[in-house]
Amino acid sequence: MSITEYTEMLIKNLISDPEMSKVKDFETEEGLIIEILVSENDMPSIIGKNGKVANSIKTLIQTKGYLLGIKNVKINIIILKKERTVMEIKKNRFFLNSKL
Repeated sequence: MSITEYTEMLIKNLISDPEMSKVKDFETEEGLIIEILVSENDMPSIIGKNGKVANSIKTLIQTKGYLLGIKNVKINIIILKKERTVMEIKKNRFFLNSKL
């Protein structure tokens, strides 16, 4: 099971509407970036109280990466608001990637 499939399995089992989520991965010079897109309604399920769930997800994904021999894995969680357009999502992704 690839790290992207593993991440997708984790996320889809945590949220109420799995069809509204998406997991993508991008290779960069620094390593692998995993981008998790979920709807605003599922934000509490993914972030958790004080970010504890998000930190746990990050730890599990980084552990899977270690087991697969991937040295550097970064995770971006993007909460999609209902009124956001595809262009805004693309701009946000570009910003996240160019920030590295």
